[in-house]
Amino acid sequence: MWYKNVEATRHLPGILNSLIFIVLPVSMLAASRAVTGSSAQGPKSTATFAGLRPEDGPLAIVELCLTWRDAADDDFVFKTTTQFLETVLHAARKKGLEHRYKFPNYAWPSEDVMQSYGEERLAALRTVAAKWDPDGFFQTRVVGGFKISK
Repeated sequence: MWYKNVEATRHLPGILNSLIFIVLPVSMLAASRAVTGSSAQGPKSTATFAGLRPEDGPLAIVELCLTWRDAADDDFVFKTTTQFLETVLHAARKKGLEHRYKFPNYAWPSEDVMQSYGEERLAALRTVAAKWDPDGFFQTRVVGGFKISK
């Protein structure tokens, strides 16, 4: 699938396609969960800040890094890369390997990052936002980022 995607963009001036895998082993998910709470702060959390549990793992984050020279090629690259991602997700779904989590730093613009945290974690984030940002300043007046209000 990756090589097919690379071939589809090879003709573009200055194109550089990179595919990176970042593995989240079960041990890392367990350790991340353990530091999210302590006896002084109450019971330890069963999940990481992103709602990941050790039983979700191992997981692999797929990072696509593409650069190209001509802004006129933007639409083509976005379309081609979106099709590649849809193909990968379809294959993962068919094998029962798809996971809801989307790593925010490498998320594609069309991916729903906040929803990927899971309903329980998203509800907790909304509770914090209601307490500390009751007017929704950071949800409505700050450009960019992923918004929990969507």
